[in-house]
Amino acid sequence: MQIFALLEKRIEAPRRMPNRIHPYLKALSDSVGLPQTLMLTSKGVAGVPRAALVILAGTLSTFHLPMEGVAVLLGIDALMDMARTSVNVVGNCLASAVVARWEGVEFGDRAAP
Repeated sequence: MQIFALLEKRIEAPRRMPNRIHPYLKALSDSVGLPQTLMLTSKGVAGVPRAALVILAGTLSTFHLPMEGVAVLLGIDALMDMARTSVNVVGNCLASAVVARWEGVEFGDRAAP
């Protein structure tokens, strides 16, 4: 305890530090509710271009957060959209291969005639 007291005196830190990570999320329910809302509303986003921006804007307005972050994301959203789509396609192909294997389909070296 004495070490912390000495450090506080040395750096002159206030007793209660403000929430610097998420200054707009004051309550614990906001910190838990925001990711849950984003997870629930983002289902099916990979197939729709620019849909992530709409979902993000809606979630930010729901939690009364500033909308300037959406404008910052406009520049990289095209690249992120390509990444989301490629991950979605790979996941769908992998799921199809797993289901085919469960059904007994054998993948051989030869191509089908």
